[in-house]
Amino acid sequence: MSKAIGLYAPSQEADRWRQIKALDVLLKNEELRRQIAENGYNYVRSNLTWEKISEQKDKIVQEVLNKREKGSRQKRNGNINIISAKSGKDI
Repeated sequence: MSKAIGLYAPSQEADRWRQIKALDVLLKNEELRRQIAENGYNYVRSNLTWEKISEQKDKIVQEVLNKREKGSRQKRNGNINIISAKSGKDI
């Protein structure tokens, strides 16, 4: 069984023939439409829960904080003070 959850067809004007071909494939293949619908539903139920979304948000926030901390410890050029990320004081 295929794990496809959709068909990709670029949206640019020059790629209209690919969009038409993708629609034609879907119109002619009922089993593929059913598989894509079922796989898409299962993907959403498994991956887009509030718990998973919260975990992804927490991961992004932590990455931003880590980058900020790392940036505050790096030596900077010019007349900018170097701040310790742990103490928040000039070093």
